Amino acid sequence: YMFVFNKHIGKKYEEYINGKSFVIGSLKNNYSYFKNLKKKELVKLNENNILLISNYRKRLKSIKYKYKNIEVHWDKFYQHDELVTKWLAKWCSKNNKKLSIAGFISFDDTNEIEKEKSWFQNHIGNSNCEWEFLPRRSIYDTYNLFKKVKIVVGTNTTVTYESFSTGKRTAFLTGRSDILKENERKFGWPAKFDENGKFWSNKSSKDELYRVMDFLNNVSKNEWIKLYNQYCKDLMILDSGNKIFIDHLKNINMKCQNYNKQ
Repeated sequence: YMFVFNKHIGKKYEEYINGKSFVIGSLKNNYSYFKNLKKKELVKLNENNILLISNYRKRLKSIKYKYKNIEVHWDKFYQHDELVTKWLAKWCSKNNKKLSIAGFISFDDTNEIEKEKSWFQNHIGNSNCEWEFLPRRSIYDTYNLFKKVKIVVGTNTTVTYESFSTGKRTAFLTGRSDILKENERKFGWPAKFDENGKFWSNKSSKDELYRVMDFLNNVSKNEWIKLYNQYCKDLMILDSGNKIFIDHLKNINMKCQNYNKQ
């Protein structure tokens, strides 16, 4: 049994593994969403806040990985993230938005946190953008930030799909696929979508970033709901409290018990 984000991921797994896939979305995201609903807290949405999801990671060696026998160095891998940070800061400054950056490094690693913050500081530069860096205190920190901002922005991170599944306006700036020429990093892979859409772009381009951000900033609530309903099943569903997953576990357990009785 394979529990997956969407049907396209399930079909990809089934190409290599004998078994059956079930679409459940993201376990952590489903749990966090359910937990926040139970709190019944009144969270004020700040229309002027944009949340950028950090892709910063510890650099333990000069080469990040090999792809089709080609060495991919850290600088090449993060070229798109550097450009997105710079362009997004300028867009925020132009549109009077505050940029919040959801850090990746755990809060207990103070040395790496400073490196991560400095990395963003270097690329935001003198853009006159009001911004803040938010270190990650727990695995659920980033999920808790979704509901506080108008738009969530990411390059190649699962968090963007998790954000979209909650109905949040989300920018998928998947231009790393353009720089590295890796199809697996395109928006919605392994499903096949156009290179550019209303809220995504596989091109590493300032113009494309501005286009996507302008759309998400101005799209009406009703139009966004229609887009969400159109794409959610192909990207990631939301199953508050992981009811689908729990039901599958119960069914598997029942089958095992019946098998053992035979």
